[in-house]
Amino acid sequence: MSARAPLRSMPRAAFSQRRPTPPGAAVGFLDHRDDEARDDHDRASLRDLAQRLARLKGLPCIGRLGVTAAAPRVRALYVIAPDTLLADEARALGIRRREDLFGGVVAHRLHATKAIVHALLPDARVVPSGWREGLAQRVVDVVLPGHTAFSKRDARRAVCQLLAEGPARIKACHGTGGNGQWIVGTLREAEALLDTMQDADIGREGLVFELDLIDSRTFSVGQVDVGACRISYCGLQRQVPGRTGTSIYGGSELLVVRGEFEDLLRLGLPPAVRLAVCQARWFDNAVGDWLPELIVSRNNYDVIQGRDAAGRTRSAVLEQSWRPGGASAAEIAALEYFDAHGDVGVLRVAAVERYGTLEAPRGAQVHYRGIDARQGPMVKYTQIDTSEDPTRLFHDCR
Repeated sequence: MSARAPLRSMPRAAFSQRRPTPPGAAVGFLDHRDDEARDDHDRASLRDLAQRLARLKGLPCIGRLGVTAAAPRVRALYVIAPDTLLADEARALGIRRREDLFGGVVAHRLHATKAIVHALLPDARVVPSGWREGLAQRVVDVVLPGHTAFSKRDARRAVCQLLAEGPARIKACHGTGGNGQWIVGTLREAEALLDTMQDADIGREGLVFELDLIDSRTFSVGQVDVGACRISYCGLQRQVPGRTGTSIYGGSELLVVRGEFEDLLRLGLPPAVRLAVCQARWFDNAVGDWLPELIVSRNNYDVIQGRDAAGRTRSAVLEQSWRPGGASAAEIAALEYFDAHGDVGVLRVAAVERYGTLEAPRGAQVHYRGIDARQGPMVKYTQIDTSEDPTRLFHDCR
C-alpha cells in the first residue's frame, strides 16, 4: 500500500455525525493536580487544547471545571483531564465511557504510574495498596530488565541485581517529562542516592529500577479517540537546551493514520519502527486485559531503543501515559486536518516548542507565544506535512 493512500477514509462530517449531542453539552478542562508548580505555557496549552477539541466536537468551551462537580446548567460534559483520573473523580464529573473525556480513568492512582511496568521482587518487604500481579509477567519481553520497589531494603536489592548487567536508571514512579531520574554505575553511587531519600517517601511514591541504555532514541507510539475518529501514530521526540542549559522536551514529530495500529503497520516502516509499534501494541493489549475497568481515549507509550553495557541492541516500552502530553498538540492537529480533508488517511505532523524566541515558521499554527515566567521567551506551534512519503520521518531509523 502506498504511504499516501487513504486509510479508512471518513467523510468530513465524521465528528458531527455520531449519536445526538445532549442539549446543554459542553467542553471543559481540569487544572493539573500540581498546578502551582506548572509553567505558564503549560496552563495556556491546556486551555488551547480544550478550545480546539470543543471546535472539533461543535460544542462550547466553558473553560476551567471544579474538581468535584460539573458546571451548573451543563447536562453533558466532555472533560480534558491533564492527569489520569480516579474512578470516583470521573463519576463526579459524569464520565462513564471514553467518549466523555480526553485522557484516562483508573481505579487506583498507582495504575497510572511507571510502577506497573515492572514486577516487585519475589519477597518484597512492601506491597503497596492497589498493587496487582500479572502485568509485568505478560510484558516482560517488551520492557527492560528491572523491578519496582517501595522500600529502601527492596530498592537496594533491586539495584544490586541490575548493576551486575551494567549501569542502572532509577526513576520516581510519579515523575513526568524526564524529571526524577538518576543513572548509577556502582553500588556506592546507588547507596549515596538512596541515602538522600526518605523511606516513607519511597513507600508512598515508589521507585523503578531498570537497565540504562546508551546511544538511545525514544519513540512515541499511541492512539487517540475523539468522536467517531480514531487515529494511531508513531513518532520521535526532540530534546533541546532549556533556559538553564539542561536538556528539556522540545516537541514531537509524528506519522499519523486514521484507524488502528494495524493500519500504521501497513505503511512502509523501517524494521526498528515496526518493532516499536508492535511492542507498544502488545503492552496496550496486555494493560487492557489487566485493567478491564480502564477508561482511555488517549494512550501514549514511550519506546526506547539503544545499546546496553554489553553492546546488545535493545528495544523496550518505558512507560504509559493516559493523559494529555507533549505530543497532544500534534495529535489534535492531525484530527483537525483529517476532519477537514476526508480523502486524506495519513500525514506527518510536528509539535514544536522553541525557547529563547517568539518566532514561528510561516504557515505554522501557533498555540502559545509569550514570556514564560520560568522559561522566558518561547513559542509552541504545529506544522502539517502531507508530502508523498510521510514515512521519511524515519529515514535514520533503518
